[in-house]
Amino acid sequence: MFHSGLETSTMKAPPSFLMQEATLLHQQGRLSEAAARYEHVLAQDKKNADAHFLLASIHCQQGRLPEGIEFARNAIRIQPRYAAAHNLIAMAQQRLGRTELALNSFDRAVAANPKFAEAWFNRALTLLALGRRPQAIESFDHAIALMPDHAQARHGRGTALMLEDRNAQALADFDAAVTHDPRLAHAFANRGYLLNRLGRFEEAFADLARALELAPDDDDVRYHAALVELLHGRWREGWVHYEARLTARSLDTTRTFIPPAYPRWQGEPLDGDLLVLLTEQGRGDVIQFARFAAQLAGSGARVAIATQPAYASMFASIAGIERIITDTDELATLGPLRWQMLVSVPGVLGITPETIPAATPYLSADPPRMAAWRARLGPGFKIGISWQGSPSFIHDRGRSIPLTAFAPLADLPGVRLISLQKRPGVEQIRAVPFRERIEQVLDPSDTGEGAFLDTAALIANLDLVVASDSMNAHLAGALGRRTFIALRKVPDWRWLLGREDCPWYPAARLFRQATDGEWQDVFTRIAVAAGEAAGWSAK
Repeated sequence: MFHSGLETSTMKAPPSFLMQEATLLHQQGRLSEAAARYEHVLAQDKKNADAHFLLASIHCQQGRLPEGIEFARNAIRIQPRYAAAHNLIAMAQQRLGRTELALNSFDRAVAANPKFAEAWFNRALTLLALGRRPQAIESFDHAIALMPDHAQARHGRGTALMLEDRNAQALADFDAAVTHDPRLAHAFANRGYLLNRLGRFEEAFADLARALELAPDDDDVRYHAALVELLHGRWREGWVHYEARLTARSLDTTRTFIPPAYPRWQGEPLDGDLLVLLTEQGRGDVIQFARFAAQLAGSGARVAIATQPAYASMFASIAGIERIITDTDELATLGPLRWQMLVSVPGVLGITPETIPAATPYLSADPPRMAAWRARLGPGFKIGISWQGSPSFIHDRGRSIPLTAFAPLADLPGVRLISLQKRPGVEQIRAVPFRERIEQVLDPSDTGEGAFLDTAALIANLDLVVASDSMNAHLAGALGRRTFIALRKVPDWRWLLGREDCPWYPAARLFRQATDGEWQDVFTRIAVAAGEAAGWSAK
């Protein structure tokens, strides 16, 4: 209960007078006094829905979310179509991490009042966080129809449209957002990221500079700046800004990065302390950056890897790794240690595109598994194909490739196409005309401990791997196998711009789109190069 030392005469005042006082105090930010008056209103009038709702809002403002939800429910019991109360419950559920429950309450809010613009906007943000972008766009449409000058709604819809590759519409929304709010840093950052994708590089850097000027410490702004800086080879600034990936809300609205309770290594001499490198992101990133664990171990550092159990087998063949940790409670038993994120190591070391440690292979396949696959596969020029990355990755659209695009490879005589694809993506095989040419030798549903080792052993027996920007491209490169990687016109930062060679993997060759979204030319060129590698020519 709230207490404010109200005089007896005030406490006996009629509910209408108390509501007026409470509302004024609430507006002035004197929340405890306002709450006390709302409670006195309810003592006299238990069915005052507004008092329940406003008291709920104070509880939420002061961080007592469960209590706020309960008071808002009281208001709804009295007035079932109390849209603002449904909206308040939704926002509280969201703050508690109950995203689906929040969406349900936003649905109730807009059903109760279809002209409730903020509820449409909040609903759209929730759908966007859940990855339901088409539905989010529709909800943003409602909000913008009711509030055409709402800069945040324009920015939100622009973000959803950008992630759907509806670039012209996204750009129009970002333009509107910064027009309505010239200090909206996130809109400048997203517009800069989009302009970079469109090849308008000078404008992109101008927008990103403006975003950093407006919000130099904002993690999402810094993360988007890093993606563009790294792509263009500006790694000194890019690595610094890339640290924001650990806490950027645009990557994951629910996660919280909690650093280990040990000193973070920043390149100083270790003096015998154990260096624990923590993995993050997807399998491809782990494979790509595992080279730095090998490099540090080779320079005399004591190196351990802390990773999730499913990734442990990926480090089994790296020389010099002292231990692989899959339970962070083990850290307390290891004596003096320092830690760093594996992906942060190149920034600590000051790595540039010219100084990447590119010696391969730095991973190796298990010899008995290799021998078993060699016997199982038999003869022929074998091309491993992989087309789909993780669809849950926020930038997967444009990175993954429809299997139909691989058709030119199926026209090559005397080659075998070996699927490296696991779920999702394997379902596309039955829909393509050349499905009979694709050999499915892996169990698509096997994600057990030995699945990665089997994939590595299989790739080690292939003559060529043709892959999208995915884990299999990194694995083939780290194994030193000849690899053709198909990339969108402006790709993920690690592939840089304007080059066919790959500074990360010397045996890899990069095939870039000439026109964004157009794969036919890419795979025509890949098929010619694959045919030449197989000793076949159309001439």
